[in-house]
Amino acid sequence: MYCIYCGHQLEEGQKVCLNCGKILVSSEERQVSKENSKVYAGFLVRLTAYMIDSIIIGMIGFSIEFFLEIASVVGSFQTPELLPTFITSIISLLYFAGLESSTNQATFGKMFLGIKVIDQTGNQISFARAAVRYFSKILSDITFCIGYIMIIFTNKKQALHDMIANTYVIQK
Repeated sequence: MYCIYCGHQLEEGQKVCLNCGKILVSSEERQVSKENSKVYAGFLVRLTAYMIDSIIIGMIGFSIEFFLEIASVVGSFQTPELLPTFITSIISLLYFAGLESSTNQATFGKMFLGIKVIDQTGNQISFARAAVRYFSKILSDITFCIGYIMIIFTNKKQALHDMIANTYVIQK
């Protein structure tokens, strides 16, 4: 075994390099230290981020509906009643899954509050995992929001959709 700082040969189990004086930590100890240094985002900060995101999605949805209404009056055609809802749903999926799987790892609400979404190893999540996380929120909704309230009672502050997608929300 060799010192990762100076390359000096070490004795088995040696915790300090006698050549450079650096304290040595095993890869397992580094991983535990990295895990313990994470500060998981709590219920209120996550709720606030979601409210900010909801306002943004709401403004986009209102704009789409307004545009379609104007287009139907000017163009003298009838837009299907569910079209604005469908378009807003697609934009909502792209907004949440796209931003949470981006290099920022956060929606605008999460960015504003300094939190981000990570996977079990602390890395950026894929779009597919972010989409699973997004659709899993339906389960949190239909359980009378118990899936969200779970954040308060779990050690790593995970909601039901976080557990399903194997994700965490942490402070940056």
